[in-house]
Amino acid sequence: MDGFIGQSDGLYRLVIFVGVFQLMAAIELFSPRRRLSVSKARRWLTNLGIAGVDTVVLRAMAALAVPVAAALYAKEHQLGLLNHADLPFWLRVVVALLVLDLAIWAQHLAHTRCRCSGACMRCITPTAMST
Repeated sequence: MDGFIGQSDGLYRLVIFVGVFQLMAAIELFSPRRRLSVSKARRWLTNLGIAGVDTVVLRAMAALAVPVAAALYAKEHQLGLLNHADLPFWLRVVVALLVLDLAIWAQHLAHTRCRCSGACMRCITPTAMST
């Protein structure tokens, strides 16, 4: 498990969801508030399906909406180096992709060279990356 809560929030959310679901299921089993019109198994399966679809849709929206909104904001406010470069659009896209790929490679390099999985400041210093 990662050292930072933000990097493994999905696991924490899943554990909390399963715990709350089990608690609510136990309460419903031992102290029902109404008569059943549909079996518990069918209702629980339906509710879990809805929760699963909601999670997938929300994750996809967040993965797409946030970067697009940030890019539109940067373009509108002329932030970033590529917004000031007098280059054709296609070349700016290529440069942006190459820089992002380089950043991902550097992160990979930093994480694979350290025994602590890159969770310390020692791992991201230039001297640690050059060894």
